[in-house]
Amino acid sequence: VQELQKNNITVIVINVPCDPLEFKYISNSTRENYVSYLNNIEVPYYDFENRYPSNYFYDITHTNVQGRTAFSHDIAKIILKEVEK
Repeated sequence: VQELQKNNITVIVINVPCDPLEFKYISNSTRENYVSYLNNIEVPYYDFENRYPSNYFYDITHTNVQGRTAFSHDIAKIILKEVEK
């Protein structure tokens, strides 16, 4: 991340969607450590980990058509927002 920033390359971190069934297995301390790290490197961070319901997933780790469509629309909004900065 630092090397990219040093070369004036914009860094954006996107935490991908996670099925609620899988989400419950990620400990709070793991999440807190991850967020702490992101705060220290000072990059925009977008969290989609717990954004979509289970019916947006084909299986525990892959989105279905509905999930992919929703996530694609959300990512497009982020890209437009970041480009306009």
